[in-house]
Amino acid sequence: MALRQLILSKKIEALRAELKKNEERKAELEERRKAMDTREAEIEAAVAEVNEETPQEDRETVEKEADQFETDNKALCDDEAANENERAGIEENIAKLMDELDQLNERAKVQPAAPEHKTEERKSEETMNTRAFFNLNAQQRDAIFAREDVKNFAQRMREMGKQKRAIEGQELLIPDVLLGVLRDATATNSKLMKHVNVRRITGTSRVIVTGAIPEAVWTEMCAAINELQIGFYGDEMDGYKEAGYIAVCNAVLEDSDLNLVTEIITDLSKALALALDKAILYGKGVKMPTGIVTRLAQASKPGDYSAKARP
Repeated sequence: MALRQLILSKKIEALRAELKKNEERKAELEERRKAMDTREAEIEAAVAEVNEETPQEDRETVEKEADQFETDNKALCDDEAANENERAGIEENIAKLMDELDQLNERAKVQPAAPEHKTEERKSEETMNTRAFFNLNAQQRDAIFAREDVKNFAQRMREMGKQKRAIEGQELLIPDVLLGVLRDATATNSKLMKHVNVRRITGTSRVIVTGAIPEAVWTEMCAAINELQIGFYGDEMDGYKEAGYIAVCNAVLEDSDLNLVTEIITDLSKALALALDKAILYGKGVKMPTGIVTRLAQASKPGDYSAKARP
C-alpha cells in the first residue's frame, strides 16, 4: 500500500511540474496577445486613414498587413486553445491521482496496526489525506459530507441515475451548502468575474449604479482633501439565469459521495464560468447582460436604454 502511495505521489509531483511549465507558456502567450492587440490597434488606425487620395501601393500594404494579422492571430488563438486544453488535461489527471491517493489513505486507516518499527511511517501516511475540497480544507470537507442533506442528495442522485423515466427538477434539490461551493468554484474558474461588479437579482429589480470612478488627487501631506465626484444612476435590470444539466457516468455514480459531488461541481462550475465570461464580453442584452464588446460596438444610444441610466 505504501509503495503505491509513493508512486502516486511521484506522478502527482511530475504533473505539477508540467502544470508549472504550462503556466509559464500561458504567461508567454499573454505577452504575445498584448503585442497582438497593440498591432491590431495600429492596423485599425492605418485602415481608418485610408481614403480616396491614398496611393494604391499604400492601400495594398495596409491590406497585406491586415491579412497577415488575421493569419498570425489565428495561429495565436490555436496556441492559446492548445495550452488551455493541455492545462485542463493535466489538472484532470492530478485530480484522478489525488482521488486514488485519498482512497488508499482511507483503506490504510482501517487496516491492522503495523509492526512497531513501522509506526512512524504509518503516522506520516495518515497525514497525507489533507487534499482540499475546492476552497475548503479537509476538516470543512468532512463536515459537509457528514451532513444528512448532502448524504441524501448523493444517494437520491444514484437512485435517479438508475431510473428510466423523466425526472423533474424539484425531485432533486441541491443542498444550500453545496450551492455555496458551486458559486465559489464558478468564480474561481471564471477569468473575468473578478474584473466586474456582480450583483445577483431575482426578477426585475431597480438598482443604483455608480458612474466612472474618478482619479484621486495628489496634494501636499497637510493640504485640504479634494472631493471626488462620483455620479449615481438609477437603472432597471431583469433577472435571468444560466443553467443546464449534464449526464453522469455510471462509474461515477457508483463512486464515493466525495468523488461524485466533486465531479458534478467541477463540470457545472466550468460550464457556468464559460457562459459568464462570454456574457461579460459578448452578451447581447437579451435574457443575458450586455457585454463590454457589444456595448463598445454600439454607435448610438440603444432605443431601450433607460433615461435614468448612466451615459
